[in-house]
Amino acid sequence: MKFMLFFKGGLPQPQYKDTHNMLWRELTEDLQSKGMLESGAPFGEDGKKITMQAVNDWRPKKEDLTGYMVINVPSMDEAVRIVKRAPHTSLGGSTVIRTCMAMEPAMSVR
Repeated sequence: MKFMLFFKGGLPQPQYKDTHNMLWRELTEDLQSKGMLESGAPFGEDGKKITMQAVNDWRPKKEDLTGYMVINVPSMDEAVRIVKRAPHTSLGGSTVIRTCMAMEPAMSVR
């Protein structure tokens, strides 16, 4: 099953950033070696908020989404076990796990 993990908060103090990044690297390398990690990245500080009426610059709030992962694991329980290893949780961060629904491939147009 495919799951998308949305990471929120749990950013380290500047003096601990290198250690924090090393822990993330260890987790992602472990997931990659097991074929579980499809993609993932931290989010940058910039963005856009788009509505039908406007396109505006967007800046994150103090406690905002900080990154994501897409993983392939057998169950939600396994996704939860992986999230519990995420370094941001020890700093008060949280994660939302969403199931990714399978979609039919689009028809090709010739």
